[in-house]
Amino acid sequence: MPVDYSKWDKLELSDDEDFECHPNVDKASMVRWKQADIHKHRRERKDKLAALEREVAVNNRIIAALKQITNEPAAPAVVLAKLGVLHRDCHTWTEELREQYMSSLWKERDARWGPPEFEPFVDEARPKYGDLVEAVMQTVAGETEDVPEVRTALQTAAASAVKAIDTRNSSIAAEVKREEAEAAKKLTVDDLKEGFNKTVVSKTPSKAPAPSPAPAAATKSSTKTKTIETIHQPGGLAQSTDEQDDEEADQITYPPAQAFSELPDMEASFQMIGKHPELVSQRYSDMILAEGFRKELDGRPKLAQRCVTQALLLQYCSLLGHDGISLFFARLRSGRQNASEMFNRDVVDTYKRIHERVKVIKQNQKEEEEAEQAGLQARLEACTQPDGTLAIPINDDSTDEEKKRAEVFATFPHDFQRALLLSDVDAINAHLASLDKEAAQELVKVCNEAGLLSLEVEEEDEDDHEERKPAT
Repeated sequence: MPVDYSKWDKLELSDDEDFECHPNVDKASMVRWKQADIHKHRRERKDKLAALEREVAVNNRIIAALKQITNEPAAPAVVLAKLGVLHRDCHTWTEELREQYMSSLWKERDARWGPPEFEPFVDEARPKYGDLVEAVMQTVAGETEDVPEVRTALQTAAASAVKAIDTRNSSIAAEVKREEAEAAKKLTVDDLKEGFNKTVVSKTPSKAPAPSPAPAAATKSSTKTKTIETIHQPGGLAQSTDEQDDEEADQITYPPAQAFSELPDMEASFQMIGKHPELVSQRYSDMILAEGFRKELDGRPKLAQRCVTQALLLQYCSLLGHDGISLFFARLRSGRQNASEMFNRDVVDTYKRIHERVKVIKQNQKEEEEAEQAGLQARLEACTQPDGTLAIPINDDSTDEEKKRAEVFATFPHDFQRALLLSDVDAINAHLASLDKEAAQELVKVCNEAGLLSLEVEEEDEDDHEERKPAT
């Protein structure tokens, strides 16, 4: 009985041991080329399907607009104006489809794949929407009244345009079905799914606590920690450790990368890449792009644009490979439109996205600060008595802890009360600094026990005055 190996048909191997090539061709190089070719075709198929999906959405939008405009009774001049708007929209949508397809082809492209090529079915077979809409516009151009003859001609032309777009949608559906069937012939990572998941946790028996050592003799210096934090600390001062770690990860830590991000022209950039070819990597490109984001956030747009330019230079060089870097810079320096148009547009679009994102961040920060200040002012007004004094409001439902807090608060000077209510850390520290060491420590202790201040500890020498600073 013959062995059935059909269950392995969907496996696609690039480094099969039985793979043979010409004796004059290095087998390892051939395997790498074959692997790159497999991934290239998968990526191109994925980009093609995404582009066709976007095109179908645009086609449906144009069909709906044509039907709505031509079926509603209106004067020819009104119909012509609406069709004119649709004509301009069609031009915009066509450009967006082309730019999105081009961007997807270049995004994270392996240098071994070579420069991308447009798929004719995606880019060239698409109907010219502007010509279709213009043919509909000609049926009402020059007409003044909505008579049956004009209405019939208008609807006939619109039906012809809709039919052409419907035919394109049918072709897309057939092409998508064919590509999906081709993709289903081989297994990929996207086809993998979790079969089962099991976690085993071994609990070790808890050990008996070790006896605590005897207290050591007192020495001249001791370890203390003290950080002052108001109970209503402003949210803008809080920052998580994760956010700090993320910021540090995006910092430019390699001096040549920092110097490259500040270069003002192409010639200097080309010389720097020649001296430091290790800069041509996604890692340093991301670092410089993050630096540009920080420059824009700091209000330095020119430096931000320079960082964006330098980051994209590294991205393009990594895609073109070592042999294409010299030619790429030569064409950029020559000022040839075809060579520099795509790069310059990419720089402008990337900086525009950064600018808009920073604008949103600053607006959100401003709104949060205004809301926070409004809340603090509202709390201050709620605690302000008719005679101008300050007191924490209490009622019959207040707990003993809240009543004690109000009693302790009432013993403080007016300026210190105001600083606590407004979470003014500078004013709190200034008041503590005006007291002697023992009085300041006692005041902090009382505030801590009453829940008006939160304390943390930091190391310092006993002979020094305890540093009082706000927790962040």
